[in-house]
Amino acid sequence: MKAAFEIYAEKPLSIKLDTYFKTALVQSGTPIAGSEGLDRYTFLCFIGSEKRVAGLGRTYTYSLSSLPAGLGPVEARPGKNIDLPVVCDDVNLVVETNLILDPAILADSFGVRLINEQGKKYDVPFSRPDVAIGWDGRGRYIIPISAFLCSRLFRAVS
Repeated sequence: MKAAFEIYAEKPLSIKLDTYFKTALVQSGTPIAGSEGLDRYTFLCFIGSEKRVAGLGRTYTYSLSSLPAGLGPVEARPGKNIDLPVVCDDVNLVVETNLILDPAILADSFGVRLINEQGKKYDVPFSRPDVAIGWDGRGRYIIPISAFLCSRLFRAVS
């Protein structure tokens, strides 16, 4: 199975100069091939709710010259499709950022969007009571997502 993963804003969000989001999927402590992502913002901006702030599987630096001036809101590029393991046990989303340094604020501000190959989306807000956010250090979070990858709802849209 293939899927793309994106971090999206639950609420409008102010992005500071040199903000970054490093992301990856990790299974049993080992990164899943092709899942590492890095999104770096080199300017101050505002991202609206439900807009992408980061995507897995690619690296991109956003600058004023990389965006079409006046043609819409600031939003990160889509995540790339990642080959997921057949067994979806012990899969975690690792997020490292210098924008949000507290797990409670991360839970309140973001979610993960799972997108199948046909483009169907399954949004999982980090504020859901069944989403556990592990705090591995200042600005580094580990979010177990196996339950969502194995869920009937995600399998139904896949």
